[in-house]
Amino acid sequence: MKTLADLKRRLVPGARLCLLAAPSGFAVAGNAGDTVLASRLEPGAVRTIGAAQSNGVTLVAADGHRSFFDFPPASELRFEDADTFTVLDPGDPRRNRTYRFEKEA
Repeated sequence: MKTLADLKRRLVPGARLCLLAAPSGFAVAGNAGDTVLASRLEPGAVRTIGAAQSNGVTLVAADGHRSFFDFPPASELRFEDADTFTVLDPGDPRRNRTYRFEKEA
């Protein structure tokens, strides 16, 4: 993969993504100070693409939990190799997320 278009072509229902690296949580500023919320993004977790839309895909975890992955702008993607990509967070590099397509068994 080299472009966002290549990534979109691979994110089809049934494809499996393994999360290689992700932030452990994030801080939310409130009136009583900062609160750290736990993240459901666990490195090593494999999710299956459940449905694809023009603006993103639905990811389904092994426990049935569904989440939506919005397609990022092309400038916020870095392609490591043919199966691995990183979603960059320009505001905080510690929040970058790296995914790898799992091979079919």
